[in-house]
Amino acid sequence: SFYGFMPAADAKNGKLGNVNYVYGPEENCADSCPFKQEGCYAKNAPMVWVWNDITAGEHKRSVTWEQLISALRRIAREDKVRLWVAGDFPQWHKGVDTSKATELGNALHGKKAWAYTHHHPKKNERGGWAGLIRHYLERSFTINISCERPEHVDEYMSQGLPCVIAVPSSTDPRKQWRTPGGYRVRVCPNQIDKSIQCDRCMLCHKRPADMAIAFISHGTKKKKVDAALAA
Repeated sequence: SFYGFMPAADAKNGKLGNVNYVYGPEENCADSCPFKQEGCYAKNAPMVWVWNDITAGEHKRSVTWEQLISALRRIAREDKVRLWVAGDFPQWHKGVDTSKATELGNALHGKKAWAYTHHHPKKNERGGWAGLIRHYLERSFTINISCERPEHVDEYMSQGLPCVIAVPSSTDPRKQWRTPGGYRVRVCPNQIDKSIQCDRCMLCHKRPADMAIAFISHGTKKKKVDAALAA
């Protein structure tokens, strides 16, 4: 399968602003993602058409893994990169392919990069995937663990791992709250004010260590997302 690399100069993404962004193939998506079958926002039209064309190698921005790494290396220092607007890190035996994740992290050296992943680290993992997330967090590449339960946020954040959490569509966007473990949760600012784009906000890249970012379910599949969150 192919990846997709959208340079900031012609990305034209109303939510991200001046940010380079990357698609991964669906085969990279973790089985732990509750939205894999129902509720995935990337499976909404027109995004799903672009995603399908990219991973089939039929889009002008389709790239192989090697071409993706080269493209990321060429991005200017301090430029912004968002990984996995759809898709996830490459897999190896039902876990993350840590050698490829390392290749990515090294290619992003000096950039302001962030990603989201449903590949959850093992409990109390010191090295491995959790160790890699901590390593790159200190090197301007933030890998956010996608959660659906406050207790998962507590578990990972207590280990120094950054988290985001999906919350139901009924959530008040202006509300801030705390998890049972005492971590702050703040709703994505773009969901409060559409004029605040990722390139201006950057909380998914850099924020206080005790804060998780919440994404309120939205779009045509929000009822399915709400149902998955309630399950």
